[in-house]
Amino acid sequence: MLRIIIVFILMLCVNPVQSGEKILNIYSGVKIFNNPAYDSLALLEFPIALKKNEFQFFKQEETDTKLTGRVFIQVNLIDSTAKVVDSASTYFALEAVSKEDASMKNVRIFDRLSLRAYQGKYTARIYVIDVVSKNKGEFFISPFNVPEISKTKLSMSDYYLAYDVKYVGEKADTNFKLVKNGFRILPNPTSIYSTKDSAFAIYGELYNLDFNPDKKSKFKVTYNALNQDSSFFMFLGEREIEKPASSAVVRELFDIKGWPANIYNLQIIAEDKSSKQKDTVYQPFAVIEPIPDKVDKSLANKNDPYFSLTFKERKNLLSYIISPEQLSILNNLTATGQENYLKQFWKEHDLNHTTPENEQRLEYVKRYILSNRLYSNNYTKDNGWSSDRGRIYIKYGDYDEIDEVIAPRIGNSYEVWYYRSLGEGKFFVFEDWTGNYDYRLVHSNVDGEVYNDAWQDILDQGTRLDIE
Repeated sequence: MLRIIIVFILMLCVNPVQSGEKILNIYSGVKIFNNPAYDSLALLEFPIALKKNEFQFFKQEETDTKLTGRVFIQVNLIDSTAKVVDSASTYFALEAVSKEDASMKNVRIFDRLSLRAYQGKYTARIYVIDVVSKNKGEFFISPFNVPEISKTKLSMSDYYLAYDVKYVGEKADTNFKLVKNGFRILPNPTSIYSTKDSAFAIYGELYNLDFNPDKKSKFKVTYNALNQDSSFFMFLGEREIEKPASSAVVRELFDIKGWPANIYNLQIIAEDKSSKQKDTVYQPFAVIEPIPDKVDKSLANKNDPYFSLTFKERKNLLSYIISPEQLSILNNLTATGQENYLKQFWKEHDLNHTTPENEQRLEYVKRYILSNRLYSNNYTKDNGWSSDRGRIYIKYGDYDEIDEVIAPRIGNSYEVWYYRSLGEGKFFVFEDWTGNYDYRLVHSNVDGEVYNDAWQDILDQGTRLDIE
């Protein structure tokens, strides 16, 4: 059972007690609220969760019956030129009734910092310091886009995935930093739930509703759960709500009891019933098997092909799974730091902690090995992973269908890979540029990949597609 510690501000000095430095675990993210009431500045909120038992507590006075801890948190907002453009910080006290209370596992400390930002691309870095022990932790938030704020188009904010969202109004005993529009939000920054959890809550906001105070009207919100590959998993319901104003709060509670361990996307579709405008957002989340007290993962090492890969190959594999920014961070670490990064990454991406194997890693390793076997063009058969076909195979797995055009009357050979189960259908076109098994990606309908709408006509004419 997850207990909740509501933090409060208490600006006091403390004589620090030195201890061996440990790294604090930080769970965080960013939520963007593009409310037109903010004009051209979007509100960025950074929910933060910490583990209480990682902090050191002390008695302020010998006669005190309670223990006290101290926490400092700061977030730096960084623009696309790597310049810190804004920051926010907080300093607060923790309280424990005993040493046993202070050391209890699965007790979270929640807090939230806020900033405002113009349209653009940003990253953020969060720093946490245990003021008593001097232990520290850092959390890097991958690049995110702050969109232009619309004052006419129906739009939704990001959504909090939370343990609980409850209306509390202006209750004096509630931490105001966890309250938004009268709702106390206990955030789950990881967006990870257990198969033993029965439900999760969401909070978001809807803007630019067609509102007339003299005429009642409604908006509708529809919820669907999608699988990781964007295929449909479950209809979660829909609700019609009377418009309170030109903006509205959207909150809901979803029953996930019995859901299998998987990575999901929560699809939220909002529709203004009078203007007929719609907006859709997606919020990814995961359901995992609960972590047992003892599972000997070393049992899988003997037969796990991951451990047959060299360290360089393990990094090669990860390069297509993590973001370019995360890869840059990995490459700038020491050898020991890189080893720890790889271990932590796969630990966090183990969806079933009840088995010795990491099934998701096994799948990626299988793809890596097969990509070398199938798409290498050297004698040692070890460079297929770095080819375009190898990259796509590692990221998306085996295709559902393939069209192969080998040695056409004019032009080069090419292949079209179809992934029917990805969203509304994705495909990739590879052309043998040199006629020497040098297949390169020349077109795809996947965002971020090379795109050429005239690819079919160009290849049929025997002209090589220009991708450089």
